[in-house]
Amino acid sequence: MADEYELVPVSPLEKLRREIEELKKAKEGLPTTEMVDSIKDLADYVNKLVLVDTELHSRITDLMIKITDLTKEVKVVSDLLRKALGGAPIQTSKKVIETPEKPLSPLEEIEKLREENEKLTQQLSEIEKIYREREIKNKLKNALEKYKEVNI
Repeated sequence: MADEYELVPVSPLEKLRREIEELKKAKEGLPTTEMVDSIKDLADYVNKLVLVDTELHSRITDLMIKITDLTKEVKVVSDLLRKALGGAPIQTSKKVIETPEKPLSPLEEIEKLREENEKLTQQLSEIEKIYREREIKNKLKNALEKYKEVNI
């Protein structure tokens, strides 16, 4: 059999060769499975952070409620002490927890709560000091009365 020859234009073959090379280069630029796995891991981390953030907000809300309840109880104790001390003035703040004008970040809320707790602790210390002073005065008065009874 004789060899058959055919005339084929070169430009379409070159064009196909260039397209194949471009496809190979484009394939290298596409995300690999490793990159897709990294993106999935990042999405999992973001989901976990959202859950933690939600839980933190929930706990901060619970803490604010408890602090409000504690403030009410401190006011009741303060009123009882005021009555017991015969109406002696006790310094108290009118509004312990202020509503913020703009939403605070969780760290700012925690810092503000810490400061308010310090104020409450200081006020309780003052109340205790007044109580102790009254208690000492009463003990001295009783001791003086007993001394007078014994010496009279």
